[in-house]
Amino acid sequence: MSAAIGKILQAARKDLELTLEDVSAATHIRVHYLQSIEAGDFDALPSRVQLKGFLRSYASLLGLDENNLLNMLEHGELGNLPPEKLEPAPTKESSTSSGEDPVSRFVEVGQKLSEQRELLGLALDDVERHTHLRVRYLKALEEGDLDGLPSPVQGRGSIAAPRPGGSPGR
Repeated sequence: MSAAIGKILQAARKDLELTLEDVSAATHIRVHYLQSIEAGDFDALPSRVQLKGFLRSYASLLGLDENNLLNMLEHGELGNLPPEKLEPAPTKESSTSSGEDPVSRFVEVGQKLSEQRELLGLALDDVERHTHLRVRYLKALEEGDLDGLPSPVQGRGSIAAPRPGGSPGR
């Protein structure tokens, strides 16, 4: 299944006449990770959370429906997906049911993180010590400052729920 996802991404990239370096520059995903994704070697990626984020970013750049690729990843349903399911995704405006701006949603999540941290009586230094996220990134998350993060993928991964067993996906 992972090889099929990689082939879909690679074919769409080549149709758009993009190199892996072009994709890397646009998505901030390292070339060797893109090569692994296209080869279907998902074990070469740092975590499942990052894989999903990378797939979302890559699919979005190529105009593919990211939800269908993620569905393929989770359920292995390539054989059950009709070809039209692999066509470009609807525009961002039509894909949000509430019409809410993703940036304002990120700000709202950041406020909730800040409120919870303060409720627990933790300083940013305490959170840094336990999560290994640098204070400047924690501040960016709490302020909803997307530009203060290394990439949207890492931002999503930083606030993702931990895996069973307590580790956040390494």
